[in-house]
Amino acid sequence: MWTPVLPIRDKKFAIGDSRDAVLAPRTVRSSVLLAFAETAKENGVEPYSLLRKVGLPTAVLEDPDLQVPEAKFRQLLDQAAKISGTPHFSLLLGAKAHLGMAGSLGLLMREQPTVRAAIEAMARYQRYQNDTVAIDLEDRGDTLIFSPRILSTDGDLHGPAMDLTMVIYVRYVSALLGETWKPRQVR
Repeated sequence: MWTPVLPIRDKKFAIGDSRDAVLAPRTVRSSVLLAFAETAKENGVEPYSLLRKVGLPTAVLEDPDLQVPEAKFRQLLDQAAKISGTPHFSLLLGAKAHLGMAGSLGLLMREQPTVRAAIEAMARYQRYQNDTVAIDLEDRGDTLIFSPRILSTDGDLHGPAMDLTMVIYVRYVSALLGETWKPRQVR
């Protein structure tokens, strides 16, 4: 019997919402690292040697569609913060994020008729690019509460990965609403 071989992103679509953590470890789309080399250099870190140290190929800095294992991604962020002496390294990296980094999801979001529809599309489909985050939306009248949750395999829900996640989503929503938008709270 013939079994098709699919790239990781196609397997996720084929599997749908089911996942077996043993067979499919959580991954992050490498697009979040497109600004890593620049941010690292600005903070005294040699990005390519750090990538080798944590076991990631340098291609993750150039190809936005590679899947980076969650554990190596977290290790990279932790080491960059430690080596640079900049505990907020992930915030600096996230500040360089833009909607174009979301690839086809960013395009889908930009094409929605309303900002609300764009945020709902992001919440619904982002898991196909980054299955380490789930987005919860809560409507409270004129306020929309947008809550990303880290779906970690190691239980650590804080630190650089959470900081980066928060900044990226604030930047995405800001791109939809305009630079004059200021959230009431980010925590």
